Amino acid sequence: MSAARAWHRRPLTWALVVLLALGGGLVGAREAWGNCWPMHPHDARAYRQYDCANLGGPRNLATLLRYYDVTLPADATGVRYYSDDNSASGPDVLFLRFTVPPATATAHLAALHATETPTDPDTALRDTAELRRRDHVDWSFPPESPHHVLTFGPTPTGTAVTTPTGDTTTVHLTVLHP
Repeated sequence: MSAARAWHRRPLTWALVVLLALGGGLVGAREAWGNCWPMHPHDARAYRQYDCANLGGPRNLATLLRYYDVTLPADATGVRYYSDDNSASGPDVLFLRFTVPPATATAHLAALHATETPTDPDTALRDTAELRRRDHVDWSFPPESPHHVLTFGPTPTGTAVTTPTGDTTTVHLTVLHP
């Protein structure tokens, strides 16, 4: 029997075929779920990054909101969240970004007992800068946009950065859990 016809009798060939099939299946399943799987599943930390509002799994948004004792306005759109709840470098952190009408943003931050801080976003979020860099949290605060920095606490505790964009306001919350 020639080597070309006996390819199926080699265990390494079958192992490669199985790995290719599994890899294609995972990519297809991720697309079928609307790319709502963690974007960095290889990361050993408990870091998760999702594009959707609710997966129905152990790291869904509803579970994280309860854990960090924070709410999300009912009319929030563009929700994106990141959770690092196994950080060796400090407290558990939830990064939450959403867009709401300005009145909703004001009411939501008032409910958190937020007070304005006279600083820029990068200075206010300095404590979580290394964590955001490590976990690839894609927050940027262009200097040409007007930002309002607020702190809130005691429960939950964190920092908010609001950016008005016409008839909506983008809210970035950094919520700490001791």
